[in-house]
Amino acid sequence: MSNRLRIVHIYQWYMDSMGYQENYLPRYQASLGNDVTIITSTRSPQYPNTPLQRMRPGRYEDHGVTIIRLRTVSVVAPSQNTLVFMSGLYGALNRARPEVVFHHNTSEDSLRAAGAYKIRHPSTLLALDSHLNFANSGKSWVSARLWHGLFWRWQLQRVLPLVDRVFAVTPACAQFEQDIHRVPGSLIKILPLGCDDENLPPRDEAHAWLRHKANWPSDTRVVVIAGKLDRNKRAIETVSAFRMLDDKAARLAIVGSIGPDISQELVDAVGGDTRIGLFGWASADELKRWLRGADLGVWPGTESSVWVQAVGSGLPVILRHVPGREDLTTGGNGILLETAEPAEIYECLKKVLDDAFLSKLVKSASEVAPRFSYAAIARQSLDFASGPKTKLPGGEKRP
Repeated sequence: MSNRLRIVHIYQWYMDSMGYQENYLPRYQASLGNDVTIITSTRSPQYPNTPLQRMRPGRYEDHGVTIIRLRTVSVVAPSQNTLVFMSGLYGALNRARPEVVFHHNTSEDSLRAAGAYKIRHPSTLLALDSHLNFANSGKSWVSARLWHGLFWRWQLQRVLPLVDRVFAVTPACAQFEQDIHRVPGSLIKILPLGCDDENLPPRDEAHAWLRHKANWPSDTRVVVIAGKLDRNKRAIETVSAFRMLDDKAARLAIVGSIGPDISQELVDAVGGDTRIGLFGWASADELKRWLRGADLGVWPGTESSVWVQAVGSGLPVILRHVPGREDLTTGGNGILLETAEPAEIYECLKKVLDDAFLSKLVKSASEVAPRFSYAAIARQSLDFASGPKTKLPGGEKRP
């Protein structure tokens, strides 16, 4: 296998110009000198209260990565999730002739095509990627024990003897794969979500940009909450806690799309407090400026991909304690919330915004950030391509 690898990623969903792992991992693998292709559907993820978006099938380039969109049929499964079926996936793989295949998700119909390609091309390395955990895919007995525990486990087990690596983005995802899909622990490796750190703006520049954009004094300390902010992200509770602060120099920036379930309540919660700004949706590049220019990030609700971007940006954080995500703050760069009620958020804000305490967090945050660099993660994702073949639980070598 050559140093310059032909790599194909298979995604059910893909959105151009976003700041997700789907965008950055292939991009950084390409920056290492590899030929990288994404094969995906003509659909974008469907979020609550938004229509299913459709794109045209075709081929194009983006940041050194070839994107191939295949004709797609989508159906709503009994689990209320939308499943996509891509036409001609095996043929697209055959034409790309990959040496390494990354199949994203362990519960998709496209696993069959990836497995079929591996059978016919046994020297190809096959890796799966899992973002599944008990919070997003095992919320109910039906989801955990029937949908994933029976149907998708059966589908996955048919392909698993052909798989060289299963990457889990968090320890909680690794546990889900072992407990529900019965993936051997020896096959799983943690490959965290990361941050596009090579293109981060200088901190001083971002500091000035943020305060100019918000029309706030240059010496203000800015707290930010960002992302897709629905009720579960607890932005309203964050506002309530911030308004308890008797701190004239503090500001709260709310950046991102506001869910229709909280839009009016959030405006009411702000109540005309001029220390709080609603700045709407930000592009991936603009979000980097917000995260680099702020002094503290607060996310007291459900887990978000922005958490990793913030930590990878070197921003001190206050996060809701999510089991399996303690890795984000083990370097002394943040505080975990247990109840995420306004009173607890307020106490943490008051503690962290103390100059001496905040300076310690800033130092720790700068030391932790490199762990979540996508440049480093892209290299980690290809370590198995140069190592020995993994073995099945029974001892025989994988093909």
